[in-house]
Amino acid sequence: YGDFSEVQVETNGTQAYFFSELEEYPAHHLRPCFVVSPKASHKLHGYAALSPVVLGSADCLKFVVSADPNDPHHTIPQWALDFAKDGVVYVSPMAIYKKAYPGEVSSIWDDDLIDREKTAQNYAYAAQYAMKHNLHLSLQTHLFTAIP
Repeated sequence: YGDFSEVQVETNGTQAYFFSELEEYPAHHLRPCFVVSPKASHKLHGYAALSPVVLGSADCLKFVVSADPNDPHHTIPQWALDFAKDGVVYVSPMAIYKKAYPGEVSSIWDDDLIDREKTAQNYAYAAQYAMKHNLHLSLQTHLFTAIP
């Protein structure tokens, strides 16, 4: 099957022991690229801090952002902006759903499912936020292609 140069693993970073165990792997083993995508909550009023072990193992960070100043996804934490000085940080606009959808597939083109006005506001906000803080903009391609 050939020699794969990179495997990417996306995680929310809550299991620091997983990253600690990686240090025990022999150097000749393939090291995955770790994308850490923390979750935000109203309880925390934003994103929880990552452990130093997780942050030190992350190759890049990814955050969902919202234009709504009352949403915990409105801004990313300072520690993430600090990470961006030497690392890669992605921001992705939050899609706003009108209702739950059955199955695995959703589409940004489904007006019965997606609130286009609020979602468009989030896309504009994410783009402006990325430019202001020198971050990378990441779009959820599956929403545009309607594939799982």
